[in-house]
Amino acid sequence: MRTHVSQVGPVFHVSDTRPICGTQGAGCGCSRRRWQAAPPGCCRRGDAGPASCARPRYTKAIEQLGSDTLDVRIGGIYALERVARDSPRDHPTIMEVLVAFVHEHSQEPWPPSASNEPSGAPPLRMTRPDVQAAVTVLGRRNPRYDQQSIDLSAVSLTRARLRRADLGRADLTATDLTGADLHHANLHDTTLVMTDLTSADLHGTDFTGARALDNANLSGAHLTGAIWPQDVPVPEGWVREPDSGRLRRASEGTGDAGN
Repeated sequence: MRTHVSQVGPVFHVSDTRPICGTQGAGCGCSRRRWQAAPPGCCRRGDAGPASCARPRYTKAIEQLGSDTLDVRIGGIYALERVARDSPRDHPTIMEVLVAFVHEHSQEPWPPSASNEPSGAPPLRMTRPDVQAAVTVLGRRNPRYDQQSIDLSAVSLTRARLRRADLGRADLTATDLTGADLHHANLHDTTLVMTDLTSADLHGTDFTGARALDNANLSGAHLTGAIWPQDVPVPEGWVREPDSGRLRRASEGTGDAGN
């Protein structure tokens, strides 16, 4: 189930009733309510350290996520990452919030068009900086604490920087990754139905077990050294090395394609 995040003023409301802090039941006002606010000090009694007081930090980060200022939103995203690292039990909730943020904002054009822009070719489309921050955090999360796969289906991540990102088991159905940097990314068991990887940098990317890989658009993609499944047809102009499973251009001689 995808978490839905909607902005109401400076605060994000998340339509889920699971608590963020360790206290559940009487005495904790954040139990079984929307993640909008919590009474001060809603933490596990007797605990010390960052994990025991995740709730106030989480609430502050969510407020930042609803800011009208780009830098404040980015700060909120990285604050959520720190909470997820300090409190593994809250990791799944925070990943869902970031996924919802990407779904709601990835289609917004960046850079934004200016009213006084001269007519002619539009500016080069890129991923919005706060959306970039969110997918950066998703790509370097600790998947050990995931409770479900990352759903980035049908989002726009044009020219996103996802170098060495761990997107194993993610759903990238109909995702626009045109020109994205996925150099040595992990796409192990990832769903790639109608995924647009046109001109993407896929050098060394691991496609082991990827679903519907032959259905993805790989036009102009850079595939040198990519780990390619044996049972999937190799794109035109590329050769799969039988020993390593890595791709090299058909016009090149044999060698170490992984460098």
